[in-house]
Amino acid sequence: MVTNQKKQALLVGATGLIGSYLLKMLLEDEQYEQVNVLSRRDLDLEHPKLNLKVIDFEDLEKYTGDIQGDDLFITLGITKKKAGSIEAAYKVEFTYPHQIAQIAHQNGTKQCLIVSSIGANAKANNYYFKAKGEIENALMQIPFESVHILRPSILLGPRKEIRLGEDMSKVAFMAFATFIPSRYKAIQAKTVAKFMQLVASKNLTGVNIFESDQIRRIERKTFDFQAFQEKTVYREF
Repeated sequence: MVTNQKKQALLVGATGLIGSYLLKMLLEDEQYEQVNVLSRRDLDLEHPKLNLKVIDFEDLEKYTGDIQGDDLFITLGITKKKAGSIEAAYKVEFTYPHQIAQIAHQNGTKQCLIVSSIGANAKANNYYFKAKGEIENALMQIPFESVHILRPSILLGPRKEIRLGEDMSKVAFMAFATFIPSRYKAIQAKTVAKFMQLVASKNLTGVNIFESDQIRRIERKTFDFQAFQEKTVYREF
């Protein structure tokens, strides 16, 4: 018998550019009866479906009972400058997501979704692309029913902090947009969040990697998830 039992979402990174959009979408999503959020700080938001837990990411084992949800959404990210060091940034890009995913799986989470980056490669010399590649590989080793990896290009949207290098890149991307291949064009953070919410509802299996140009296609509603699943399953568990 088919049931219409609603799920719980678990979101990590709700205060970031993509995460802030995604949180509002999940709260409005009828498939979720509760949205559990792990955050360093309180949120300026109240909603009957929101279950916020302010935690210390350095002591995740202390919060094992709070790392619960059918679908885990990871949108954590930080710059080296804001983190203070490469080591501190690596914790945000790899250590915390990996630990949370492991605990979530032990607690029964079925599906894991993460925002990675175009250019992610565990063998890269750049620490950022290397960390993104390493977390992708690590999540693939956790036997979730499905793992969805999103690799957006440079993100567009209203950030709270100034990122000079990224802002300069945005200007360049916009100025030469006509000549930039679709895969590398800048993408709206809200579009990435919407794609993340949508793919979670498609019941895809295995490991699926979505490149930036594929994510952008939902703006035109031309992405066929079923066709993608049939052609591109990276690993079956």
